Amino acid sequence: MERDDQLDRQYECGLVADGYRIRVTVFTSDRSKVEALARQRASERMKQAYGIEKAPAEFVVFEVTEKILH
Repeated sequence: MERDDQLDRQYECGLVADGYRIRVTVFTSDRSKVEALARQRASERMKQAYGIEKAPAEFVVFEVTEKILH
């Protein structure tokens, strides 16, 4: 994932879908895109790591925390 440290911010997100909980990190300079990016990333991670296919729309974001980049 490409990012520009001067513009992007890091967000840690907690999501849930059908009882599965997952945490993902996303980078974006546009705060309004955080939840959509997190849902997409969670869908990809569930498939890659666990072989479980969930559509991004199935995930509910229950937590978003902005992380400070040093």
